Amino acid sequence: MIKTICGRLIHLVVAMLLQSCEREIDKYPVADETELVKKWYSENGKPFALEWGKSEIIKGNNETTTIIVPLENGLNIGPENATLQNIIFTIDEYDVVKGNKVDLFSDIRTITEHSKEAISSFVKKQRHKSQDLGKVYFIVYDFKDVLLYSEMLDAKGLKSINLRMTSQKKDIKVNTKKKSSSAPAIAKIPVVCKDWYLVEYFDDGSSHWDYLYTTCSGTGSSGGGGGGGSNGGGGGGTPSYLYEAPVDPIVIQKLLECFNSVPSNSQTKYKVTIHTHLANPNLVTQVYNFSDNDPGHAYITMEKSNGSTSRSLTFGFYPSSDTWITGTKNAVGSSIGKEDPYERRSDARYTITVNEATFNNARNIALARSTKPYDLNDYNCTDYAIEVFNTAASSGSKLAVLNSPIGFTTPAGLYGRLSEMKTAGVSGISLTLSDAPFSTPACN
Repeated sequence: MIKTICGRLIHLVVAMLLQSCEREIDKYPVADETELVKKWYSENGKPFALEWGKSEIIKGNNETTTIIVPLENGLNIGPENATLQNIIFTIDEYDVVKGNKVDLFSDIRTITEHSKEAISSFVKKQRHKSQDLGKVYFIVYDFKDVLLYSEMLDAKGLKSINLRMTSQKKDIKVNTKKKSSSAPAIAKIPVVCKDWYLVEYFDDGSSHWDYLYTTCSGTGSSGGGGGGGSNGGGGGGTPSYLYEAPVDPIVIQKLLECFNSVPSNSQTKYKVTIHTHLANPNLVTQVYNFSDNDPGHAYITMEKSNGSTSRSLTFGFYPSSDTWITGTKNAVGSSIGKEDPYERRSDARYTITVNEATFNNARNIALARSTKPYDLNDYNCTDYAIEVFNTAASSGSKLAVLNSPIGFTTPAGLYGRLSEMKTAGVSGISLTLSDAPFSTPACN
């Protein structure tokens, strides 16, 4: 009897230990499967640089595992659409690995906003749960960038369609804007660009073209090259944006000192305004207008008045010379320009009334930051304008503008933030289109 009980106990303990081991093994499949995929990818030549730290894992119902790994620099943002590039690996029940490159496009919003749901639905062959997500297009390639097939996903489901990623080459020259007599003349800049389109072909021979983005290569007057063109099918180029030097560059220290000509006493009034000029006022989310070579702009107006005496200065932060800039390009020299009301719009603005101390703090920051290099990622016109404005603003009036999906602050992002604040009831904000304010002539 005792032996029987002991035997049963031993079997029970062994069974419990085995179950425990199974549970422990279940905790660690991810690392093992990722290493399996990495080994397989290495054996197949590692054709693309991947961001393994951002990989996503989807477990299937039939003992299959899908691992999604984004490409390095695999995100190309255009004014209206985004391309998201991934390698999608599958591991079947026999640990056989397969992989393809998959490009994703969205028709109504930046694909990065809902990429996880889109990829999961694509892998599981499920429809969108919400019509608000619009349509998502998938183009599938092998590791040699040979097109295999394409599909479209929406709230109705996933269906096969005939898609291509197509570019049209255009040779252009950047038009020279008229400069003031104090600014050096700039010759026309030869540039080679490609407009990229997502094209859907139909059985009747017709097609529908959706513009995605533009890639350019060229040399600006500063000697800086733009982004290289994309490879056919892959769309892996980096967009280039033309940023122009100011039409009327100024020595900001002298003009800021002119505010001292207005008496400072209890009757003195001080105002600071931040403006945003959109790349495309008809599409407020567009970050660059390739038709007009317009990246938009953010700038500042400072005003000081006492009775009939007043001064105003409207200025912004620019590259020191016309140049094509990409998100990966090194910083370039900077310059401060006085805004021309005949050339510069104010699509939205936020005006605050401040005291003498905060006004002078903003003056000091405007001068101190005027010599910083112009860096699209870290310190561009929007960053400069926000820093000057926030230096003068009280804690409740300061601006917090998030980076756009392309990785840096933009005039479009500033407009979006001002629109949100106005809707929330913040005073001093206007979304009515106007010209940039005139600046008071320089003092003696």
